[in-house]
Amino acid sequence: MKKIICIFSLILCTVLFAQDYSFNRLVQYEENNENTIQLYFNTENPDYYLHLIDNKKGEYAEIFDKKAMQIHHFQVTPLQKENGLIYEYKYLKTKKLPSYNSAKNQIQYEFTTQRDDKYYRFSELNFYHHENSTSFLKADLTMRYTEENLFNAFNLCCLLGFDQWNSVQTDAKFVVVRARVVDEKSNEFNYKLIDDQHVQFKLRVNQK
Repeated sequence: MKKIICIFSLILCTVLFAQDYSFNRLVQYEENNENTIQLYFNTENPDYYLHLIDNKKGEYAEIFDKKAMQIHHFQVTPLQKENGLIYEYKYLKTKKLPSYNSAKNQIQYEFTTQRDDKYYRFSELNFYHHENSTSFLKADLTMRYTEENLFNAFNLCCLLGFDQWNSVQTDAKFVVVRARVVDEKSNEFNYKLIDDQHVQFKLRVNQK
């Protein structure tokens, strides 16, 4: 009887601490012709996304889970296969997302359309800490019309990140294809869309 109880307890713990994440869309950006940033997300569940960065320091990935208020960290190893490059994920740890006061940290933004044509919209986006303040982040955007609104994917991986989830609302369905971003210290970042595709990708987190 004791053996059965122990086995059942082990299975129960595995179920309780295992979380499956499914992704059906990928966008990938190149930053300053140097680093690449991939964002995997689920168009049917906006509560989480996977952020994968490849730079001079190596590859690493994080799943941001807004509902569970957790960040899952992974070590990533690129593997060259016959059908192309794939990534092997090794779970490292899970941390709590920092507490976030949406009312206190709510930002203001201004979307200005400069030019519109059949396929693209050219806009300027400015962010402000509060009304009548100076812009702390400015983005010149080239956006392509799509069947789904993928603007928030760019916001999450290249602009404001998880703490401003869905903070910017657009009146049409876009994917950002090029962007020039300047912060309040005059640092400039240039982004170019290099991949945008439907995927079928699952990742299991077995928390220790």
